[in-house]
Amino acid sequence: MDTEKGDHVSADDLSLAAVQSLSSGGAPLWKKEDAEWPTLDGRPMVFVAQFDLPETDITRKHLTWAERVFLFWQRHGKGSCFKITTQDMDFQSASDHYAME
Repeated sequence: MDTEKGDHVSADDLSLAAVQSLSSGGAPLWKKEDAEWPTLDGRPMVFVAQFDLPETDITRKHLTWAERVFLFWQRHGKGSCFKITTQDMDFQSASDHYAME
């Protein structure tokens, strides 16, 4: 598969109905205004799952921690395509900041 340039849309641009129809279970639990929803061939992919990366020896050495991982899927040709996006859960979004004021 060719690398796609701009292979996402702002999650904030998707309607609630679109998010619900693109989610295999519940909608992603993220800071929506700072999230990117992956696309394939210009169409938003299906949200499959999410999990948090804990701080462990493995994540400290090979990955990162305090991030939430979001998995997306789409049928592509005769197979499947998966994409992952992450979000720093310690990051304070603009809405978080203004909510605290």
